[in-house]
Amino acid sequence: MASSSPISSSSSIGSSSPINSCMQCQHSSSEPLMNGWQSRVGGYTQLCRSCYPHSVGIPLFEKLMSHSDAKLRHSRVVIPKTHAKAYFPEISEGQGVTLHVLDTDGKAWHFFYRCWVHKQYTTYVLQGLKEFMKSKNLKAGDTVAFYWRESDEKMILEVKKTSAGTSSHQAST
Repeated sequence: MASSSPISSSSSIGSSSPINSCMQCQHSSSEPLMNGWQSRVGGYTQLCRSCYPHSVGIPLFEKLMSHSDAKLRHSRVVIPKTHAKAYFPEISEGQGVTLHVLDTDGKAWHFFYRCWVHKQYTTYVLQGLKEFMKSKNLKAGDTVAFYWRESDEKMILEVKKTSAGTSSHQAST
């Protein structure tokens, strides 16, 4: 997991005061933002004062469930390479690590994070999600949001249901 570091303001060209942008609401401000840290790929994650208190944790990324991801027989989710490198432990082919995560209901889940190389492409996956997927009724088109909670250094997963033409928000995962 990427380590925490103080917020670093980014300067706008031609501006005398630094401009910061909230990654959740895109609000721009010259005030420092809350809970910024630098990811392994060099970008900063920052939240404004109004988003931070209402957040499950620091938003990392969201993954739209593909038809392949949503198949129970696979019981896995492919993690995009940029997010895998920024927010997950470093691993190489043949290695894997058990991740202990929570859903937004506070239930603990244990998934296996691994990668494999096929030709010149590396695929990163979270495996062992069958019970999680069944309990959340995960379908293709739903979104899994990944958060980081600094207080106990836990990854939090939230399911946002978008299946069946609804855009309702289901706070679980």
